[in-house]
Order: sequence, then structure tokens, then C-alpha cells
Amino acid sequence: MKVAAFAGLTAAGLALVVAAVILLDGAGQPAGALALASILALWAVGLFSAVVLLGDWWDPRAAVGRSDRRRFFSAVAFIGVLAALLLAVQFASDGVPPAVVSGLLVAAFSYVALAVAVGRIVRRRADLREFQEPADAPAMWLRDLTRHRAGNVALWFAIVLIAGVAVTVLVDQVLLMEAGSVFLSVSIAVSLASLVATIACATVGMNLYGPVRDLLGSDRQRNRRIRRAVLGRRPVELSEEERELAVAYAPFAAEVTAWNSAQNVFLITAILAQNLLRIADPVALVVSLALVLVIAITLPLSLREVARARRFTAESAAR
Repeated sequence: MKVAAFAGLTAAGLALVVAAVILLDGAGQPAGALALASILALWAVGLFSAVVLLGDWWDPRAAVGRSDRRRFFSAVAFIGVLAALLLAVQFASDGVPPAVVSGLLVAAFSYVALAVAVGRIVRRRADLREFQEPADAPAMWLRDLTRHRAGNVALWFAIVLIAGVAVTVLVDQVLLMEAGSVFLSVSIAVSLASLVATIACATVGMNLYGPVRDLLGSDRQRNRRIRRAVLGRRPVELSEEERELAVAYAPFAAEVTAWNSAQNVFLITAILAQNLLRIADPVALVVSLALVLVIAITLPLSLREVARARRFTAESAAR
């Protein structure tokens, strides 16, 4: 749910930026560039607010956590107000058509409100689900650790994406390039951010391989039975020792599978973003369709394995 929310908000923010570039194509300079900078700032406010809420960066139950969260949202609110004032100045100076300024203001603040609302709703649902699902201490420790790392990946993805889009589209705007070039700018930024996220996910996944290897040892047949018991659809008979190993392995299996899936999705997204502008090329089209097909087949299978491993952990903790 968090991944879907983050992906949806990222796509909505990119759509807002693309629309702003197209609408501001006829505006004079520097009014057009300043208006676009305001939209980029409001996009950053919304997306970073969602990242903080989805990742639950600070514990709201602690005084320090509440204080840090208040400071963060005070800072982003200040930036949002400055961006709105900068955009309104373009309205007053007639640098940008009033209808365009009004539409962009409504769209940008709607995006910020949507991002905050989605972040709060998804965070509450996740907290409720974790409260209802029993888990042992090692599973909770591993889940908290990987949640923190997931928040870091989302943060760096957002930083690289927003910085990349901001630099490329602002340069295009200042140089008075065609509005159609914004798609090239956005595709490059999306590809770069996805590559950064791919490397981050791969690093987290590789860091989990060592503990799994130390836990299971080198008995391949036994390890295969344990993996089938945790990730497979059918029940597998295990000895008492194997059962204990399976219980310890299940939380790692869920996280490793999830991180590998995220790595593959980000990598394919990076390739698709580069192929998007060459979609008329038969080779690029075939490669893109093949990659989409791979994700459409493998991602649901991986998500089911993650769900089975987490269910195995929860059922074992409930016994």
C-alpha cells in the first residue's frame, strides 16, 4: 500500500510539472521560470511530506518525535507559502496569464493536500495492521530496520527525481526550448532517480544475504525444503530443527524477496523511461513491451511470496 501510494503521488507530481511546463511555454522570462520554480517547490513540499508520513520518520508518541515532526512541517509550510507568493507575484505583474496562475495554484495545493492526506491514511492503516498482526521480536526488529531503509530509499529517490526534473526543466524554460522537450527532461530525471533507487535496493538486499547464509548453513536439500515451507503454496513436512530454522528464516525471506522485487521494478523503470521517447523504434518498442510483460508476470508472484512469508511468521508467533 505504501509503495502504491508513493508511486501514485510521484506520477501525479510529474504530471503536474509537465502540465506546468506546457502551460508556461508562452510566458515571458523570467516570469515563466519563476512560476515553474514555484510549482517545483510545491511538488517537493507535497512529495517530501508524503515520504515523511509514509516512512514514519519520527515517533509521534515521544516528545522529541513530535517536536521534530512539527519543525519539519513548519519548514515545508513556510516553503509552500513562499512558493505560492512567488507564483502570485507573477499574477500581479502580468508576467503569466491570470488563468494559468490560478489553475496552477489550485492544482499545486490540491496535490500537496492529496499527498498529506494519502500519507496520513496509509500510515494509520499500516499501524493498525501491525497492531493486529502478532510477530516475534526478531521479526519486529528486522521489519523496523528495513522500514527505515525503505524510507531512506524513498527519500533519495525523491531528492534525485526532484533535483533532476528541476534542473532540466528550468534550463529548458530559461533557454526558451520547446515545451515538448520537457518529456525528454522528465524521462532522464526518472531514469536517473530509478537507477539510484536500484543501487540502494540492491545494497539492502545484499546486506541481508549474509545473515540468511549464516542462519541456514550449507545443506542445500534442507534449505530447499525450508524455503518451500516458507514461500511455497503447499505445506512441507519439516523436522523440529528445520521448523525452528524456518521460523527464523521467514522474516528474512519476506524482506529479501521484497527488496529484490523493488530493485527489479526500479531497474526496469529506468530502462522504460529511456525507451519512452524512442517508442517509435521497433527495437525499443519490443524491448519495452517485453520488460512490461516481465514485471506483470514476476511482480505478483513475488508479492505472493512476501505475503506467504509474513503469514508464516505471524502464524508461528501466534502459536
